[in-house]
Amino acid sequence: DYFTFSLDLRGGKENVWKNSVKSKTRNQVRKAQKANYTVKFGTLDLLDDFYTVISAAWRDLGTPTHSKDFYKNVIEELGKSEEYSAEFMVMYIDGKPASAACLIQDPTAIYHPYAATLKQYNHLSLNNALYWEIIGHAIEKGISFFDLGRSKNDQGTAVYKKSWGAEEVQLYYYYLNKSSHQNEEENKIVQFLIEIWKKLPLKIANFMGPKLIYKVLK
Repeated sequence: DYFTFSLDLRGGKENVWKNSVKSKTRNQVRKAQKANYTVKFGTLDLLDDFYTVISAAWRDLGTPTHSKDFYKNVIEELGKSEEYSAEFMVMYIDGKPASAACLIQDPTAIYHPYAATLKQYNHLSLNNALYWEIIGHAIEKGISFFDLGRSKNDQGTAVYKKSWGAEEVQLYYYYLNKSSHQNEEENKIVQFLIEIWKKLPLKIANFMGPKLIYKVLK
C-alpha cells in the first residue's frame, strides 16, 4: 500500500519547473510568491524558529512532536558525518516564522522528514512555495533527487506529490507472526485521541509530546 515519491532534479531548475511540475501546482507557487515571504537556511541558529512552526503545526494535526533537543541532535550528529548533513529551512511572513522544514541529505538525495506550515498561512499556498524552495536549494547544491516521502497509494498526499512530477517507488513491509496488519491511524480510538490532541494548549502538547511520540511514530 505504501510508496515513496522521488523527483529527478538532474535536468536543472527550469526543466523541473516546465516539464515535471504540473500547471496547477505552478500556479499555487506563483500565488505563494505574491506573499513576499523570505527564506533562511541554517542550523542551530534557526532551531527556535523551526520549533515554533513544527510544534504548533503538528499539534494542529493532532500529532505529538519531538522535543527541541531531538531536532538539535539531528543537526549536531549528522553534522559529524562524512556522508550525511542536516539543516533547517524557515520561511517568514512579515518577519514571523510561517513554514519550516528539517532537511537531511546524502550524496544523491535530499529529504524533508519534518516539515510543516502554520494553518493560518494555508490560504497563501505557502506549502507549495516550501517545496519549490527546497527544490531550488537542492539543485544549487548539486543534489540529484528530492525524496518527497511516504504515502499510501490512495491518500491525497500521494496525488499532491505526483503533481510535482515525483515518481512512485514501491515500499515493502514484512510483519513477523502476524496474519494481517491494520494501520493504527484507522483505529476509532486513535482518531478520537487525535481530535483531543488538537485542542491541547501548545505548552501542554510540547511537554507531553516527546513522552508519547515513540509510541505513535514507528
